[in-house]
Amino acid sequence: MLYRTVFLYLVVLCVLTSTNTLAESSQSVPHDSTNVATVLVDHSLPDSWLLSSVFRGAVDIDSSHSFVWSNNLFGRVLESSAPNRFNNSLRLDHEWRLSERIDLVNTHTSAVQTDAEFARASLLSGAKYNINRSSFVSAQAGPVIDRLRSYQDAGLGIAATAETENTWVQDVLLSAAIDAEMDLLAHQRQNADIDAFARAVYADQGGGSMSVEAKYGRTNRDYYTSLLSSRHIATRQEQLVAINLVLNYPVGKDTWFYLATRGDMKSVTRFDRTPLAEELSLVQREYDESALAIEAVFSTSYNEGHASLGVLVETNNHDNTVRRRFDAEDETLSILRDRFARLDNSQAFRSVFTHISQQVGNRDTLSMSASVGLLRYDTPSSENVDDRDELRYAAGLYWRRSFSQFLHFEVAAELDLFHKVYVFSESSAQNNWNRVIRLAPTVSVVSGPVVNAATFEVLANYTTYDFENTSALPRSFSLRQLRLRDSLTVQLSSSEFFIAEGTLRFFDRSVLYWNTFSESPFETNTEYSVSLLLGSRRVPRVTIGAGVLLYNLNKEPLQGGKTIQRQTIGPQIQAELRLFENTVVDFDFWYEFVFDGEFEIRRLPFVRIESRVEF
Repeated sequence: MLYRTVFLYLVVLCVLTSTNTLAESSQSVPHDSTNVATVLVDHSLPDSWLLSSVFRGAVDIDSSHSFVWSNNLFGRVLESSAPNRFNNSLRLDHEWRLSERIDLVNTHTSAVQTDAEFARASLLSGAKYNINRSSFVSAQAGPVIDRLRSYQDAGLGIAATAETENTWVQDVLLSAAIDAEMDLLAHQRQNADIDAFARAVYADQGGGSMSVEAKYGRTNRDYYTSLLSSRHIATRQEQLVAINLVLNYPVGKDTWFYLATRGDMKSVTRFDRTPLAEELSLVQREYDESALAIEAVFSTSYNEGHASLGVLVETNNHDNTVRRRFDAEDETLSILRDRFARLDNSQAFRSVFTHISQQVGNRDTLSMSASVGLLRYDTPSSENVDDRDELRYAAGLYWRRSFSQFLHFEVAAELDLFHKVYVFSESSAQNNWNRVIRLAPTVSVVSGPVVNAATFEVLANYTTYDFENTSALPRSFSLRQLRLRDSLTVQLSSSEFFIAEGTLRFFDRSVLYWNTFSESPFETNTEYSVSLLLGSRRVPRVTIGAGVLLYNLNKEPLQGGKTIQRQTIGPQIQAELRLFENTVVDFDFWYEFVFDGEFEIRRLPFVRIESRVEF
C-alpha cells in the first residue's frame, strides 16, 4: 500500500510539472527547436505499475546562455514482495557564448539503475570551437563517480566531439560526427565509448539519388562481477562497423531502379582480469557476427497501374571462439570450446517478390502481391542438429470498389505456405507444413455523422507433420475460424459522439489427417468482445467519454473434459485534456470484474495516464 501511495504521488508530480512549468517557460524557447515532454503511467498489468517519462528541451536564456536538457525515466512498482525497478538517465548541457567562435560548455550526466545496483554521475567542463554554423569541435574533462553494487569508484571523465552537419561539397551533401567519452576510474577501471558517423547524399537533376552511410562504434566496460569481499573485475569490449548504400535512379520513362545494401560486422570480447574457481574466468570468449543484405527492385507505372519486381538476399554468420587466458587445463579448454561451438551458425535467405496494382475504370482497383523465400540455417557443430531449410510462399489478391463517395467494398484473399525441413534425422520429427488460407471482405460506410467498417473473415490454418503416420510423433492439427469485426462512430451532435467496437469469433481446433483431408475436432470456442463509449466535448479543451467493456470466452471440449467459460465486464472512462495550446493529457481507466462461469474470481483496476507537451 505504501508503494502505491508513493508511486501515485510521483505520478501526479510528474504530470503537473510537465504540463505547467514547461508550458509557462515555452516562450523563451526558439521556434525551430523540437521540445517535448511525455509522462506515461500504466497499470494495465495486474499487480504492476509502470511509469515512463521522457523530456527533451532547449531554452535560450539570452544571447549568450543556452540550456539543453534531456531526461528518461522508467519505473516499475510491484504490489507483491518482488523488488521494484527504477531506471533514470539525465543529461544537462549549458553553453556560454564567449565570442563568435568559442563557447564554454558544461555537461552534467547521471544514471541510476536500481535492478543492476548501478549509479553514475559526472560533471564535465571545457570549450567548444565553432568552425562555422554547421561544424564544431569540443573537448571536456571533469570528475566522475561510478557505483556498482557495494563498490564506489571516483575518477576523471574525458569527452571530445567533432561534428559537421549538412555541408555541401559541390553536389554532395555531407554530414559526419565523432563522439568519444572515457572514464578513468580507480583500481585501473576504464569505461570508454567511441561513436563515429558519416553520410553522403547526392541527387542529380534527373531525379536520381544516391546515399552512403557508415557507422563505427566501440565500447569498453570494466565492471565488478561478483559479491566477493575482494574486488573482481571483468572486461567486456564491443565493436561495430556498419555501411549502408542506397541507389534510386530512373532507367526509363516511369521506370525506376532501387538498390539498397547493408553490411554489418560486430565483435564482442569478454574476459576476467584474475582467475576464479569458475572455469569461464580462465578463458577469453569472443563472439563475431557479420551480416550482408542486398535488395534490388524494379518498378514502373503505366496506364493507371503500377508494378514492381524485387530480389532480396541476406546472409548472417555467428561465430564463437574460446581462447586460453590463464592456466586452464586442456580438457577444460576443449569442453568450453565445444560448448560455445554449438552456438555457431550461418543463415542465408533468398527471396523474390512482386506487386501489381491496376485501376479499372473509375471505381475499381485490383492488386496482387506474391513472394517466395528460402532460408537455410546451418550449424558447423556435429552436436547441433538444428540445421534446417525453411521455404515460404505467400500470395494475395485484393479488389476494392467504390460504389459512391459514401460506400466502399474490399475483398482480400491470401495464401501463406510455410515448409520447415530439418536436415538431420534426430530433428526430422518436427518437419512440417503450415498452410494458412484467408478470405476477408470489408464494407465501409462514411455518410455524414456515421462512419462504419465491418470485416467478415474466414481463415483456415493447417499444420501437417511429414511423418504423421509414425507412432509417438506429433500429430497434425488444424484451426478453422470465422470472425466478424465491426466498428461504428456516430457524431450525435456538435459535441456528443458514440463509438462502438466489437469482435465475434468462432474457432475450432482439430486433429488433422492430411492424407484423407479429414478432421477430428477436439475443441470448439466462442469469443466475443464489445466496447461501448459515449463521449462529449462540451467543455472547452476537454474530451471525455464513459462506457462499458464486455468480454466472453467459451471453450467446449468435444472429447471429454470440463467446459471453460471466462467473462469480463466493467466500466471504462477515457478523457483528453488540452490544458494549454500544445499540452495534452490522456487518461484511460477501466475496472474489470472477472467471472469463471457464474463465480466472480477477481477484480482488476487498470489506469493509463499520458501527458505530452510540445513547445
